[in-house]
Amino acid sequence: MNQETKLYFAFAGHARKISTDPLDSDNILNLAHMEQLVGTLVQEGRSGKQEPYLAKSWDIDPSKKKWTFELRKNLLSEDNSVISPSAFKKSLERSLKMYREKRGFVPVFSKLVGFDDFVEGGNSIKGIETTADKITFLFTSPVKTGLLEYLSMPYFGFYPEGNYVKDQWIDSSRIISSGAYQVKDFNADKGQVVLTFRKGWFSEESGSAQIVEINQISSEEIIDYVKANKGIVLSLHEESVPKDPDVLTMGGVPELIIAASLSPTEGIFKDPRARETFAKNLTRIKREKSSADVRYSDFFYPEFPGDPPVAANEILPLEIKCRPKILLKDAMNPALEADIREMMSQAMGLDQNEIDFIKLDRSDPDWMTTYTSNDKFDVRVVGVSIGGSVQKWVIEMMFCSKLGISFPDPSKRLCQLVEGFDSNDLDQSGFEVAFNKILAEDAAVLPIYHSGLKWSIHKSLQDKVAPTLGVPRFEMLKRVKD
Repeated sequence: MNQETKLYFAFAGHARKISTDPLDSDNILNLAHMEQLVGTLVQEGRSGKQEPYLAKSWDIDPSKKKWTFELRKNLLSEDNSVISPSAFKKSLERSLKMYREKRGFVPVFSKLVGFDDFVEGGNSIKGIETTADKITFLFTSPVKTGLLEYLSMPYFGFYPEGNYVKDQWIDSSRIISSGAYQVKDFNADKGQVVLTFRKGWFSEESGSAQIVEINQISSEEIIDYVKANKGIVLSLHEESVPKDPDVLTMGGVPELIIAASLSPTEGIFKDPRARETFAKNLTRIKREKSSADVRYSDFFYPEFPGDPPVAANEILPLEIKCRPKILLKDAMNPALEADIREMMSQAMGLDQNEIDFIKLDRSDPDWMTTYTSNDKFDVRVVGVSIGGSVQKWVIEMMFCSKLGISFPDPSKRLCQLVEGFDSNDLDQSGFEVAFNKILAEDAAVLPIYHSGLKWSIHKSLQDKVAPTLGVPRFEMLKRVKD
């Protein structure tokens, strides 16, 4: 195979098992292949905005209660099943029912006309209507933001019937594709995937990679991997990448946050006063430890700060009756992890050996349920993409759903805020102010550190990757001449 038609892509600093199960598609390591294998109505373009994909266009009624998408003609899945509006509706309904059963509240789609009747046993959702070429979503209240973003996620894309038996995913290492690529080889344990472009797929561009190989490598291998394969490596900002004339390093939007999520339902931090005390202690410690090399964060969104949080003048005592349990984010830079362990113990007024620091085994089928639980640990130190700005649909996903990190909302005011935004009670500026205020008063989610993705790209691809993207659609990547 000519190297010009093959693309090598890798994640650095990660070593995790991968999956094709839709329920796992919100993990970035799975997103890399699922973005290529699952056809969605819209997709994120190079600009970071949503663009047509399976749908060639869409129309929004002035009331914002009616969204209509016109599908492209002659769309087929890998098994030659037709991707029609009615088939897409059936696939989406299956995904929504599975999500509702596994994760609970469903953002945006729960506002569809007849959604409650559907999840209680109805055959279909009344608020999803189809014609020969269009699918229409009818909502009980205005939907100003979020729908396009959710419809660009693989989870809410099209899955052919052959992937399921009685609505259960057959094999987490196999998938019948409805996107631009199909699976040639899939090694779940090694995190390796080989994809081949589906002949005749509408989105093919001249020069699109016909074969894509996805790997997981160590941080020390980044430069050698990029140069040997004329490829791309995606890593976190805290990964150090040596300079090389053939490799362009490019920082993405600083949209990743590491935060301390306190349990408001069980243990030490059920008492709001304990959360407030811990927050003041942590703020003091972060400011003492911040330097030119590492800047710890006071704000959830650094570009949209609220009032500066109050720091304790000295470490305040906490009433701790049981041995604390703290879940640590995996794949952290060792120096950062050591700092965070120290900060957590100091903020509690304990030695590190008096705390159970826990990391989850991602091979456990229930690891995501445990990771997103707000009652199994006193503190979860977790990382999540928060977007580059305060967006209603992102806040809803993080605080009001199980689609991702499941941050606590102990006062329920953040989810009320989200609801109010769509009801025209708030403009964007008012939303930002209210979000910061509630987050500070509840003291259940405490920012620690911000970073972003880092691209290491061979020079032959340098004008084809946009730093606004998380994971690219590989058919959009074409080489320039050396």
